[in-house]
Parts: sequence; C-alpha cells; structure tokens
Amino acid sequence: MNALDDDGFTFSDAKEDDDWSFVRNQLTAFNFAALPEFFDPDQKLPQVNYYLRDEQGAIVGGVLCEVLWKTLLVNFLWVAGDQRHHGVGKRLLNRAERAGAEKGCAFATLTTFDFQARGFYEKQGYRVVGQVDNFPPGHTYYTLRKDF
Repeated sequence: MNALDDDGFTFSDAKEDDDWSFVRNQLTAFNFAALPEFFDPDQKLPQVNYYLRDEQGAIVGGVLCEVLWKTLLVNFLWVAGDQRHHGVGKRLLNRAERAGAEKGCAFATLTTFDFQARGFYEKQGYRVVGQVDNFPPGHTYYTLRKDF
C-alpha cells in the first residue's frame, strides 16, 4: 500500500528485498564511517555456533553467536526440554564464551524474557544491563552482559 503524507512523501509497506537491502546497506555504511576501526561493511560477521547431539545424532542443544565490535553476541541458546537442568546449556555457553574470548571479545551480550532463562544466565555470571517492561504485555525483556 502506498500513501502520500502531508509533506509529500510516499509511504510504502511493500516487502521488496531490494528495498530492505538498500536501507540495511545505508545504515551499514553510516556505521562504517563512524567506526572504521571496528567495522568492515563487506565482511560477514564471524560465527560462533556449537551444537550438542545425542547418540542418534539428534541435536539436543545449540548456541548461535556472532562477533561484532569485539563483542560476542549470543543470539540463540536452545536446549531440548528433556536435557534442561543437566548442564547442556552451561556447556554450550561456556564453549561459545571461550571461542569469543579467543577471537578477541571483551564481553558477551544476550537478551532473554522473564519467562525464559534470566536466572540461568545470572548463574553463569551475566548481569542485567537493560530491561523493557511490559514487553510482551505482562512480561519483561532483559539485556544481559558478561565481561571476560
């Protein structure tokens, strides 16, 4: 849908891949200009991903991270329900943190909700550095950090 606003701009909610890429690339170029010593706009972010598998080869846990600006971004940590509280998450997170430190990261950061794993992360040495209340309604969204 296109609509003209009072200032003569046209708003569009079309989901064009080229448009998405254009906006992303413009912000990437801005970031590079501001922080050239930390950022290469053409470089794919280094990945730090680990998976634990059972005897049959099925994934029972995984951690998916990226390295950006000397920071380990822990994007996803998942453990199968029957494997929780058996050290799987701790093993995965420790492995990712070691790899991040080896890649020059000074700290790790991640997000979680109040109904997820805040307590688990705090037991691993993370501390809350930000929160958004009532997101989703009735819950809290946290940003945590752990210095290496």
